[in-house]
Amino acid sequence: MRKFSKKIGFIGYGNMASSIIEGFTNSKVIKKSSIFVFEKRRMKAGSNIFKSHLLKPNQNFKTLFDIVFLCVKPQDFKSAIKENSRVFREGQIVISIIAGVSTNDIKDCIGKKVHVVRTMPNLSAKIHECITVIFYSRSLPKNFKKLIDQMFSLIGITIKVNKEDQINNYTALTGSGPAYIYYFFEALENSCKKLGIKNSNNRDIIYKMLVGSLELLKKKDGSIISPEKMRKLITSKGGTTESAINQLKRKKFNQVVNSAIQVAHKKSLDLGKKIK
Repeated sequence: MRKFSKKIGFIGYGNMASSIIEGFTNSKVIKKSSIFVFEKRRMKAGSNIFKSHLLKPNQNFKTLFDIVFLCVKPQDFKSAIKENSRVFREGQIVISIIAGVSTNDIKDCIGKKVHVVRTMPNLSAKIHECITVIFYSRSLPKNFKKLIDQMFSLIGITIKVNKEDQINNYTALTGSGPAYIYYFFEALENSCKKLGIKNSNNRDIIYKMLVGSLELLKKKDGSIISPEKMRKLITSKGGTTESAINQLKRKKFNQVVNSAIQVAHKKSLDLGKKIK
């Protein structure tokens, strides 16, 4: 995508919206002048949008938006659509990043003939390492699909699902995934304290260790080595690493992680039911 002339409106300006906007504008393909944000909270525009483009719900504006991103909490989506009703128009693309809320629920709430696309990106959008899961309805024109694919390719990779409810599976994994990594990072930091390691660079050390370990999984052709194979390769029999892994197994580490992801998946389903 060399040239982008569409106008984009964002309803909601939380962490995910700001990450997507930062990724878009840093790509140099989508310009700041193309992006407008509607947010009822008092917020600073930041460096990725013009101050004059940060608007209150239904504030007077002349721009006709080709694409609208819905970036609000599931429990707030109906009120957000109602408060920003003037943003929507016939034939528009509406991209939802809302967990658990179906495309039909969004269409019904908007009450206009719009094309709703459901997605689940993650915070890595700002550094162009985002995984965006996308569900396209069969009625969506091919040129719209191509446009959306090109947009999200600016901030990372895309995964297409054929059934809308499959997005809930990815929500629990790739959507919430960064938080799991950060929580593991926290646990390693706490271990440093208990070991009496008081190096002021502990956080940098752990970060380098995590990044380096993940990079070792990547082959020259870009494919990923089996993490189990790599773990066994560096685990010496009777050594310190083996004793640590065995303790994780005794504490059912895999089951705890799986249980957490299953709970997140169930929560995604429950969110959709609660708003009906």
